[in-house]
Amino acid sequence: MTTTLYYFSGTGNSAYTARIVAQNIEQCDIIPIAKYRNTDSIQCDAEQVGFIFPLYFMGLPDIVYTFVEKLDLSQTKSIFALVTLGGKIHGGALHQLNKLLKKKSNSLAAGFYIRFPGNYIIIYEISSKVEQVKLFESAESKIVKFSDFLKQGENKLESEKIYPILAFINNQFRKGVHERDRNFNVDQNCTSCGTCELICPVSNITLIEGKPKWNHQCQQCLACIHYCPTKAIQYARKTLNKERYHHPKVTVKDISNQKVV
Repeated sequence: MTTTLYYFSGTGNSAYTARIVAQNIEQCDIIPIAKYRNTDSIQCDAEQVGFIFPLYFMGLPDIVYTFVEKLDLSQTKSIFALVTLGGKIHGGALHQLNKLLKKKSNSLAAGFYIRFPGNYIIIYEISSKVEQVKLFESAESKIVKFSDFLKQGENKLESEKIYPILAFINNQFRKGVHERDRNFNVDQNCTSCGTCELICPVSNITLIEGKPKWNHQCQQCLACIHYCPTKAIQYARKTLNKERYHHPKVTVKDISNQKVV
């Protein structure tokens, strides 16, 4: 069975997950969702399709939601999803995704959540290095287990607690997400290296006189904050003196390769 994995990733957790899944199942292609952000309709010919993405405000990232709406899955026989998250609450991403798929006469056959170190330092602190190691080990074990599960052709959706408030939270987030970049700023540590411009998976950053300018197409992936080599990018004052995080096996090039080609 041919498989296509569609993924979106800001600091590498979902990119790494897609990489491991692809290594463990046959005839598998990995395609970044951001590549199609300016495309009106997308055709998929794979027999099996997987979506791999992070949990954003209890549901789908806006870019993933929009992508699924545009994707033609009429030739697809089986669909699964893996949702990476930094907290312990699953949210409602699988339910939300399944609802979108049912509008296309499809449904989600299998879906799991994979917990990694979180990146949303606008709200919380990064896990300690010791805790990160434990989370990486647990995540990799679960990814491999899920890959075996797929090869066996079994169907199972991990349980979610679905409340109307979760859908409301995610809908409100997606409505305003592009404008949330107005709170980004850069301090005196900026060296004009251009990493932020290079890494943004939706090309939302341009350098003006050597300093980053955000152009209001933000997805709140926070790649710019976490991959900045001098920690010069801040979000208002909420990220001051906080540690940064990205998956240690995912590089700037890996994230930037998601861009539209």
